[in-house]
Amino acid sequence: RQTRISQPGLISVTQSTDVDVKGELKVLFLKFTSIDHLNAWMTSPIRTRMLEKLEPLLLAPSVFQLQRDRLLPDTFTDLLTRQGEGVPKLLPKKWKVWWLSTIGLWVVIFVRDIIVPHYFDRWGLTNTPDWIQTFVQLVIAFFFNAYVVTPFLMMVFSEWVRRKENERDRKEPWRTLNDGVRWLWLKAMIVAAYCGGCAIAWALNSSTTP
Repeated sequence: RQTRISQPGLISVTQSTDVDVKGELKVLFLKFTSIDHLNAWMTSPIRTRMLEKLEPLLLAPSVFQLQRDRLLPDTFTDLLTRQGEGVPKLLPKKWKVWWLSTIGLWVVIFVRDIIVPHYFDRWGLTNTPDWIQTFVQLVIAFFFNAYVVTPFLMMVFSEWVRRKENERDRKEPWRTLNDGVRWLWLKAMIVAAYCGGCAIAWALNSSTTP
């Protein structure tokens, strides 16, 4: 009752009568007057205190607790999920992500090399500086990859990408191929080696260019 009085926009709180036989599932429906009031409730300190008190009494952790406990290996693998579906319990294997990404980028580059020169002539960009042409090409390529190629590949290969419960390889090098490099220092060394190699190649190319 105190929550209803102190929370603006809350119309009613009802409990679902459709519970399981054991009585272990309780569902509460909170009805608000607008989405703004709902968002205010989601970030309310009253709700935070209520969840903290209820957490020890729950038979299973809440959805929000599961979200906080879910560790992501990187910023890209988790995005390779079919549109319209929930986030899978197990992340896809990284080598499958790498393979689909390679196919997607190949399709993008192949189509770009066919289409972009024609439109560069029409847009008057043929004689512009190289950095402008590169920027336009990247915008077109990444747009096509994000909105067309990757969603299409996930629609076709979603079942193949989805990792099953029994696909948990513990031995090397399969674990690294599936889950990525574990140690941060090794990741830093790989990035440094890649950037250093690119810098050396650029320097050598610049020194030999007349």
